[in-house]
Amino acid sequence: MLRSLNSIYLQAPHVKAPTDIKDFLFYCSCWYEMVEHHHHVEEEYFFPTIERIAHKPGLMEVNVEQHESFHPGFYRFRDYVRNTNPDDFDGELLQGIMDGFSPILQQHLKEEIGTLLELKDCDEEQLRACYKILEEKVLDCDKSTVYPFVMGTVDWTYEGGMHRGLFPPVPFFMPYLIKYWYERRYGGCWRFSPCDGFGNPRPLLFLE
Repeated sequence: MLRSLNSIYLQAPHVKAPTDIKDFLFYCSCWYEMVEHHHHVEEEYFFPTIERIAHKPGLMEVNVEQHESFHPGFYRFRDYVRNTNPDDFDGELLQGIMDGFSPILQQHLKEEIGTLLELKDCDEEQLRACYKILEEKVLDCDKSTVYPFVMGTVDWTYEGGMHRGLFPPVPFFMPYLIKYWYERRYGGCWRFSPCDGFGNPRPLLFLE
């Protein structure tokens, strides 16, 4: 989530050609849709289920409040990337919009880790089952956008490659299927991804 947000922020001022801007705005819209869908699934399913497993009503309420705290800037970002004509695009203006909500989002993601660590004494099988359903619900959307977007942010070289194939937990052939099938519909926009779809970071194309 943050890796793709960083790629948008860093490249925004340097995307100049109308065709590039069109693809870039679609990439930005994909980021918004991913985050919005993820948070919707968390609030409607994951958080209530976790509270029942932990026997702690209200445990995840702080996370819902944090979601709401960055919504104004988040929705301004959505409106800009959806409604802006490529000829009117201003990368520095987009960066300013992102400055309005990204620090709050980063803080939320950091603090959410502590909340989840409080679940260490909960029933492991129930947590695994809950997380499996969460994954299914998160992926229940347009696969021609969510699959390429997610794999385009995955860095399996992190921490010496110890997470390769484990997060996200995909079979060995899935990156190839995504690269040569799912990416085709919106192929131009994945140029802005920070990783190559096979778990490797790559240089951003629009930095000057």
